Amino acid sequence: MVLCDTNKEEVLQINKALVEKKYALYNDDWQDTKVQQKNGKRTRHPREDFPTFSMLESGEYPSFMELFGLQERGIDYELIYDRILVNKSAILNIQENVPEPISKLPFFLLTNNPFRSDIVLELTTKPS
Repeated sequence: MVLCDTNKEEVLQINKALVEKKYALYNDDWQDTKVQQKNGKRTRHPREDFPTFSMLESGEYPSFMELFGLQERGIDYELIYDRILVNKSAILNIQENVPEPISKLPFFLLTNNPFRSDIVLELTTKPS
């Protein structure tokens, strides 16, 4: 999605401005060449899937106001959470000797995914 400000004569691409001012990060996984290299699949960042709506609703992940309160006390919860979330040892499909169907998943399969064992079983069990 591209956000644009069309209120003036010159159209300002807000996404580009956010990246240039360092308010957002550019993710080159969206480039066509990267997608083509991965058989038409874009590498997803765990931040796209987590926190889930149910995590927010249940209070497992803090609300915006709770995050703000933590930030005021010098605790960057999102940075801590991101480090846990992208801990490479917790990502099953990038480990060595992983079965091919799992390595080709278009998302990160984390060890703390509650459906992990079902996914692995489904992908590694050959139909009879």
